[in-house]
Amino acid sequence: MSKTTDRTKQWLINALFIKLKTKPYAKITIKDITEQANVARRTFYRLFNNKDEVLDYYCDELFTEYFAFLHEKAKDQLTFRQMLVNFFTFWYEKRDKTRILIQNDLFVPLMLKRTAMTVKVYQSFDVTWHGEVSEQEARYIMDFFVGGYWNLISNWINKKEPEEPAVVAKMLAKALERLAQ
Repeated sequence: MSKTTDRTKQWLINALFIKLKTKPYAKITIKDITEQANVARRTFYRLFNNKDEVLDYYCDELFTEYFAFLHEKAKDQLTFRQMLVNFFTFWYEKRDKTRILIQNDLFVPLMLKRTAMTVKVYQSFDVTWHGEVSEQEARYIMDFFVGGYWNLISNWINKKEPEEPAVVAKMLAKALERLAQ
């Protein structure tokens, strides 16, 4: 993809998020987005078929960045608690757009749509606390954690003053330890 195409896609994404601050997603039109981005409608339709594809593209790019971030951190053979801090740090740094998605009831559905890919991601992490699991076990583990994880992110990031990532990671790790007893 060319730099111009990438830049134009970012303009359209940013325009959609600007509109989401003041208008419900269902009421936002392609015209609203293109006018905000100062991009021709024809250009929009060369890149996307509809506004759902803009959100999907944003989320796919976000997940690519998220998994690269986690893989980079996992090289250090982190403990489960340290990895939780990394999980929450990533979303804390993305909280402005994430909060907009949450407030428009878009975050959890968009994240759950990507749950299927998490099994492969789980299996790609070579950390001691994963242990040897079958694909079915990995799927159950990820289904269990991902649903709770997205809900936790949603409730936490939507706070006016969300706690620091390390604080949330510590609370969750302690709660999971108590549950395991």
